[in-house]
This record gives sequence, structure tokens and C-alpha cells, in this order.
Amino acid sequence: MFELGMKDVVPGVDNPKNFMSLGPNQFARRPEAMPLLDKHWSLVCGFDQGLGERLLVCATLEDAQELYDAYYNGSALRISWYKAYDVGSVLVVDGKEA
Repeated sequence: MFELGMKDVVPGVDNPKNFMSLGPNQFARRPEAMPLLDKHWSLVCGFDQGLGERLLVCATLEDAQELYDAYYNGSALRISWYKAYDVGSVLVVDGKEA
């Protein structure tokens, strides 16, 4: 999972060709499977803790479940699900010397 940023400042979220809501019924309960998305599309969670909606890319079912569980346990006021086109990826590098 990685964060794209706040919804109001992430470029492209206002373009419906690149960023679409999955609707309120997509994950009305705890996710049991990832939605089927075409190549280059990613599942994005809008996680609102009261200061605006943070957009987080869910790479796995466990990522989506972790965010849903946090929302269910009171860590967010609102949760929304989106699909986004070509959000890229993050490379994690271990800072330890060899």
C-alpha cells in the first residue's frame, strides 16, 4: 500500500477517464476479494479522518482489508473506493549497508 496524497491536490482525480468511483456497494462489508480491474488500473481507497480524503493505493486484498478494518474500528469518518489509471508504483530500498 502507498499513499498518493490528499484527494484535492492529487493530479488527475478530476478526470473521469483516469479516476472513477466504484460506488457505495462495492465494499459495503469487509472486502473478501479484490475487484477485477483491467491492466494499468489500481484499487484506491479514500480514507477520510476528518482533515480531507487521503488516497491510498491498495496493492493486495490485505491492504484493502486493513483500511476497511481501521475505518470499522473508528479510525476514519468515511471510506470510499475508487479505481485509478496508471498510478505507478513505489520501490522500497533497504538503507542497510551490505
